[in-house]
Amino acid sequence: MSLTHRAALVPDARGPPDARGALVTHTNITARKLAELHADELANHDPLTGTLNRRGFSRRLHLELARRRRRQGGARCARSSRLR
Repeated sequence: MSLTHRAALVPDARGPPDARGALVTHTNITARKLAELHADELANHDPLTGTLNRRGFSRRLHLELARRRRRQGGARCARSSRLR
């Protein structure tokens, strides 16, 4: 379950910085988080095969190259004009 929390001070009649208490609200955002994950899946994967599409592949490649740079590792790249 994903929650968001907000808090606000309830002012006292004497004004700031005195406070009578706090009002705290909790909102369940699980449905919104699931919708975001689903949208991300659709944006980065082919809906028929489930494999990475061009956007997803490019994103994954950049993340991997950045990870390799941080760890001083090497990476190999191959170019193919037949991939479409």
